[in-house]
Amino acid sequence: MSTPPPMNSKINLFKSASHIIHNSPNKEPFKGMLGKAIVQSINAALIALQEKVDRKPVRVQGAMLLKSGDFHINMDNCLMKNWLVEDKHVWLTISHKDFEMAQTKHPVLFNYVPADSGKS
Repeated sequence: MSTPPPMNSKINLFKSASHIIHNSPNKEPFKGMLGKAIVQSINAALIALQEKVDRKPVRVQGAMLLKSGDFHINMDNCLMKNWLVEDKHVWLTISHKDFEMAQTKHPVLFNYVPADSGKS
C-alpha cells in the first residue's frame, strides 16, 4: 500500500517564496542599486544577525527594485519568508541606514445609518 501524498500546506513550506517590502514614499534607500547589490546589503545584515530557520542561515536569494521605490525579494522557502516579514524592522534598518518602512494601510468599511430613520 502506498503512502498518501503530503498536504499542500506541507509542500508549500518547501517552495521558494517572495515578498514586496514597501518603502516610505519620501525615502529611496536602494535607489540606483542593482539587484545584486541589494541582495549583498541585505545578506550582510542577516549574516550580522546570525539568524537561522531550521538550522539554515536566513538569506535572500534575489532582489529587484520597483519603480515605486519598493523592492521585491526572493527567499529559499516560506519559513524564511515568514521570519523575514515578521522581523523586517530589524534587518532592514541594519541593511540600509536610510530605510524607513511605509505606514501600514488598513481598509475600513463604514455603513451609513441615518440618525432619523423615520421610525418613531
